[in-house]
Amino acid sequence: MVKRRWLALLLVLLMGISLISGCSPAEKSYYSLMREVNTQPVYIDNGHYTIDVSALPAGMFTGQEAVRAQTLINAMGQMRIEYKGQVDTKQQLFQYDYAIMQGRTGAQVGAFSIAYKDGVMYIKIDQIINLLKQLSSPAEQENLERIFAGVVWISFSDQDLNGLAPNSQSGVISQMLSNASGQQMLFKKLLDGLVNDVYNDYSSSLITQSGNKYTMTLRGGDLVDVGKSLAVYTINHIDQLDKTLRDFLNGLTPAEATQLGLTPDTRLMALQSLDQMVMEVKRDGPSAIQEIENLGAASEAEILRVLNDSEYVSSVEKTGANTYRLNSRLYLNISDPANPRDRLVTTFAAEQTITTGGTVQVSAPVGAISLRELQGRMPRTMTVNIDTGNYSSSNGLFSNSGRLSVEMVDGRTYLPLRMVGESLGETVDWDQATHQAYVLQNGHRINMTGIIVNSRTYIKMRDFEQLGFSVEWNEYTRSVTVSK
Repeated sequence: MVKRRWLALLLVLLMGISLISGCSPAEKSYYSLMREVNTQPVYIDNGHYTIDVSALPAGMFTGQEAVRAQTLINAMGQMRIEYKGQVDTKQQLFQYDYAIMQGRTGAQVGAFSIAYKDGVMYIKIDQIINLLKQLSSPAEQENLERIFAGVVWISFSDQDLNGLAPNSQSGVISQMLSNASGQQMLFKKLLDGLVNDVYNDYSSSLITQSGNKYTMTLRGGDLVDVGKSLAVYTINHIDQLDKTLRDFLNGLTPAEATQLGLTPDTRLMALQSLDQMVMEVKRDGPSAIQEIENLGAASEAEILRVLNDSEYVSSVEKTGANTYRLNSRLYLNISDPANPRDRLVTTFAAEQTITTGGTVQVSAPVGAISLRELQGRMPRTMTVNIDTGNYSSSNGLFSNSGRLSVEMVDGRTYLPLRMVGESLGETVDWDQATHQAYVLQNGHRINMTGIIVNSRTYIKMRDFEQLGFSVEWNEYTRSVTVSK
């Protein structure tokens, strides 16, 4: 088995290219048509997804959770999600409406929507919460009801994010959408260079043509042959690959590099890694090719023992001047070679029709609850082991863990006020004039009395009840839980 670092890197980086590139007319047309679809600025998108879960690995469920395995399979068996959407990438507008259908009965069991307008993201979740309740334990159901009672839409704005995470940048949502669009164009530019300048003489033999329809089929048993041919081709064309990747990295403007998360240092490191990889490929290429060629029936049999008859089929077709139809089907039948009966069997299929042009109109829903308001409804809890100081905390949407200092005075447990309080979403401050620590709740100041250790205020664990928290002690685990 080839264990060279650079070869593993090449295979991971370039395996996807073999699926959409090549020199045959069908492969070039498939890539060109997919690129055409994915670069439309304004379009209407309609279609559906189907999910059919037939078996789940037994290892996913232990103890009492095991009885829920069949419930989950029944819920996801032949599930169908129908959707309709409209997108305007230039104006940063979009809205998608989804209906969740039970495939066996055709009955609608849930629905949700996602919309974006004027820098605010909206998600309609009321029916999703109802669906989650059906799959939850009684305690989980009660928690969902308490948090989401009366909630239909949730809104995510930059103001919300700034309030929840003060260090977040302004305009973060719109910036993420802009970066995503910019990243997509840059990756297409890179892919164009790879397809046209590096893999222009490579054929995966996975794509066939029937009229205006192009279909790619990849089966588990194909992976060895495809991987071998891709690796050998890449080794033999390392100079072209080197030039294309180097030209792409050197040609990035500062703004484009930022979109890809590249600093000047990381771009330099990428170029240096490319130098190292090319040098190693040229040095070890002939022996690596020999090792690759030796991968044969045994490797294919090993893969098939895991993937069985799994396969992926994808097609694209231009059915009119401004209409495209895309279909895909992923069938997974994955088993554990050591225990063939322990397997995941599921099918995911998608049918999509895209119509370009038109006018996109998105209306902001009325009565949406903000992310910040939702955060206030969520439970806040921290558990601390008083012997080790190890803690875990959950503050609504955020969780954390680590270690803090615990003080024992006269047999009583004292916890650091600021660290515990702020982890639980409280505002903790210090009055220098009175040398008094306090917590600010709804504009009201609650003074907290404790002990000072190394310039930090520690309060008795029961004193957190003054802030509206419940405090519970577990003698068996030697831990205290503060929650609200």
